[in-house]
Amino acid sequence: MNIDNFLISGKFDPVTRDEFIEFKSDLDQDLLYLQLDVYVAFLRMKEFATKDSIQLSIVSAFRSYERQQEIWEGKWQGSLPVDGMDLNIFTNDPMAKAQKILEYTAPPGFSRHHWGTDIDINSVEPDYFDTEEGFRTYQWLLIHAGKFGFCQTYTAYNALRPGGFREEKWHWSYEPISYQIWSTQIKQLDHLQIGPFLGSEIFNQINLLEYIKNVNHCSELISEK
Repeated sequence: MNIDNFLISGKFDPVTRDEFIEFKSDLDQDLLYLQLDVYVAFLRMKEFATKDSIQLSIVSAFRSYERQQEIWEGKWQGSLPVDGMDLNIFTNDPMAKAQKILEYTAPPGFSRHHWGTDIDINSVEPDYFDTEEGFRTYQWLLIHAGKFGFCQTYTAYNALRPGGFREEKWHWSYEPISYQIWSTQIKQLDHLQIGPFLGSEIFNQINLLEYIKNVNHCSELISEK
């Protein structure tokens, strides 16, 4: 697999890359993109889950640099809510704003969704996983997702993951490929440009590496492909 800086940073059109496939969302028929191996693995998992009366749908797949920038800047400007509110009502301090956004949102160029290996399943709202359906879905994923190569990227904080992005029960990564990209990203981080985007200058004071490194890996799923 060709792991280049375009793939790592999301600065490409997935239509132009042979390893990506286009498919329609189950939810709204929008076009989504993933690496082919990832999508095939998800379809296998989805079929298996259906037998247990669990419905799995992808709500977010590949995300371009430009789309991640829209999300980040929307939260920075207040047009997208953070915890249900306009962040600027509560603070205009750039460091406080960035740290709040970083609880759940990576800066453009550094989202794992750029790689076509990571998916959000069913909902990106924490409250969903407190419902009966959401609870059953998450418990099923904890037990079975690894059989299909998927690992929960952002688990609850613990001794092995003491910081970084907050827990996301919806975010699952196809480890046989994503681990290789993550490892390359770590090695090349000094050469990857941050910005320009609204608030990017604050990353002179934020250790972005700590956010990137503090992820959960399911070691049994990591293999050479």
